[in-house]
Parts: sequence; C-alpha cells; structure tokens
Amino acid sequence: MIELIKEFGMAILWLFLGYLVGECAARKEKKDDQ
Repeated sequence: MIELIKEFGMAILWLFLGYLVGECAARKEKKDDQ
C-alpha cells in the first residue's frame, strides 16, 4: 500500500513540475511579444 502511495505522489509531483515549467515558458513568450 505504501509503495502505491509513493508512486502516486511521484506522478503528481512530476505533473506539477511539468505544469510549472510550462507556465514559465508561456510567460516568457508573452513578454517577448510585447
């Protein structure tokens, strides 16, 4: 059961990191347009 929770937590962590990176990239692109 603990292993399942760890796997689930890691998946969420990677999704969150990917989301943050995407947000930063989107902001930089918007700044370049202005």
